[in-house]
Amino acid sequence: FLSVFRARINGAGFSVKSAGGWPKFVIPTSEIESVEVVHVNPLGEFGGWGWRLSPTHGQGIVMRTGEGLRITRTDGRKFTLTIDDAATAAALLQGIKDRNDE
Repeated sequence: FLSVFRARINGAGFSVKSAGGWPKFVIPTSEIESVEVVHVNPLGEFGGWGWRLSPTHGQGIVMRTGEGLRITRTDGRKFTLTIDDAATAAALLQGIKDRNDE
């Protein structure tokens, strides 16, 4: 169950959960400070693949090397998800955040 994750972006914010329902991460738009596209090196940044914790890069769901979405929360915590077309995901999440901040 920890090899398949589903991410969702909607008006409430960002969520990701495994196929089994746990672990599940929810980040409301009110807690999002910034969103960026990053290149993820699983071994170098997170010490491996899967659900990971890094002292530098925060929590992550890191399934492969390559592009990812990194969310920084208002309290400074970070969450990274490797995902196809991270630029579209980042733009969508930033747009929703900006709209909710108005």
